[in-house]
Amino acid sequence: RLCPGRGPLIPLLAGTALAGPMEADLLYFILVDRFANGSTSNDAGADPSDPQAFHGGDLQGVTERLGHLEQLGVDAIWLSPVFSMRTEKFMGHGAFHGYWVSSLDTIEPVFGGEDALVALSSELEKKDICLVMDMVYNHVSFDSPMLDAHPDWFHPPLPIEDWTDPMELARHQVH
Repeated sequence: RLCPGRGPLIPLLAGTALAGPMEADLLYFILVDRFANGSTSNDAGADPSDPQAFHGGDLQGVTERLGHLEQLGVDAIWLSPVFSMRTEKFMGHGAFHGYWVSSLDTIEPVFGGEDALVALSSELEKKDICLVMDMVYNHVSFDSPMLDAHPDWFHPPLPIEDWTDPMELARHQVH
């Protein structure tokens, strides 16, 4: 939703589907997995001692900390991606950041699923705090079903071999 009556917010995406300019005085970015653990019921595999593992942060944790964000003067929050994603490590690297998306039509269970997102959205509405969702369209997990379903959405699987070649940097894949 738009944030009426507030100072200008720098547009985050060109060509967004917003009906008009979004406004906010203070936008707060939340890396969901690292922010707050509101429910241990979705913590399977969480390991806060491992920097590459999920730590248990979830949407319920964000909801529970809204009072603190209000005290800071936050009137818009920007969530890291919360869509279904790869949850297993790849070559020692974890996907806790949310940018290895596998599906854009479901909310990741480790973050509490759709019910937790609806509850957060409802509480934000009551507090007149805007919600910005990070939508990942430009890259996905290497094993995402979207690669097979929509190959025309992605660059061909060519590795970058010459990091000084602008063509490779623009049209090849990092992994």
